[in-house]
Amino acid sequence: MSLFAAILFLLLPGGFMLWKSGQKRKQLFALYDHYRHIVATEGITSIQTIADMTKQRPAVVANDLRRLIYLGAFQDAFVDMHSMSIVIRRPKEPTETDLSSKRAAAMKELEDLVKGADLKDIFGVIMNGDIQIPPSSKPAEKPLPKKVECPGCGSSTLLQPGESKACPYCDSPLTYPKSG
Repeated sequence: MSLFAAILFLLLPGGFMLWKSGQKRKQLFALYDHYRHIVATEGITSIQTIADMTKQRPAVVANDLRRLIYLGAFQDAFVDMHSMSIVIRRPKEPTETDLSSKRAAAMKELEDLVKGADLKDIFGVIMNGDIQIPPSSKPAEKPLPKKVECPGCGSSTLLQPGESKACPYCDSPLTYPKSG
C-alpha cells in the first residue's frame, strides 16, 4: 500500500503541472491570436495601445511581437523600440500610370512587330511558339551575409541570407533582413 501511496504522491503533482502547463499554453496562443487580430485586422501598431487592449505590460507585448515575427506570423516586420510600435513594410503597389505606361510600351512593341508582316507570318509565329522573350538586362545579385544588431542586447551577429537564429548572448531571435 505504501508503494501505491508513493506513486500517487509523485504522479498527482506531475499530472497537475502537465494540465496547468497545457492551460497556460492555450492562453499564450490565444494572446498571440489576439495580437495578430489587433495588428492585421484593426491596423493598430502602437505597442502601448496593444498593451492597454490586452492588459499586458508594454515590454511583454514587445517581446511577444518579436517572437511572432520570428515565428513568421508577420512577414517583413520589425519592432521599433524608439517609436514603441511594430512596423510592417508593405510592397509598393504599381500605380495606374505605371500599368498604363507598360501597357502602352507593350502595344507599341506589338505594333512594330506586326508592321510590315503578313497575317500568315504572324499566325505562324504564334502557332510555332517562336516568340522570343529577351533576357533581363540586369543580372540577379546574390545576397551577401549581413551583420544584424540584436534588439535585446545590441550585440552584432553575422547572418547568411535567409538565416534565423537566437542571439548568442540573450537568446533574442535574429533574422536576416529581407530588404535594405
